[in-house]
Amino acid sequence: MLNISFGYTWHAVVMDAKTCTLRDWKDSHAKKFIKGSLVAGLTKGYFANGKKFGIVQVKDCYRVNTSELADEDYVNEGFEFYDRYPFLIPPCSPFAKFENQQQAFDDWREQELDMWRLDFNVFEIEPSILVEVIEMTRKGGLLK
Repeated sequence: MLNISFGYTWHAVVMDAKTCTLRDWKDSHAKKFIKGSLVAGLTKGYFANGKKFGIVQVKDCYRVNTSELADEDYVNEGFEFYDRYPFLIPPCSPFAKFENQQQAFDDWREQELDMWRLDFNVFEIEPSILVEVIEMTRKGGLLK
């Protein structure tokens, strides 16, 4: 099974508030993500002590330019989730510098980057991870 690290945005995937991700992948890597395949979702790479939080199922994988992102991709990419829960944005995230995530999304579109877009559905979430993220959202911050 392939793995994909969601890094800064794994909370949104766990809460089913992110259904796509844009990546600067080599074509050969992107073509491994076949429609219907199951992919392990990671909080960050295993090499960085990440952990598996669940499984996503690939809906599609294709090239896109960020200038072509639709307004609803603000939600699909998880930006709306992080506007509601800004305390879950790690300070090291490239999006942390923005006043809100709508600004981050708009800035991304203006960069006109050619990227791979992976559309997915949440297939399975580890129950303990789901409980952890729900507690984070209730308490207003990261758990220790």
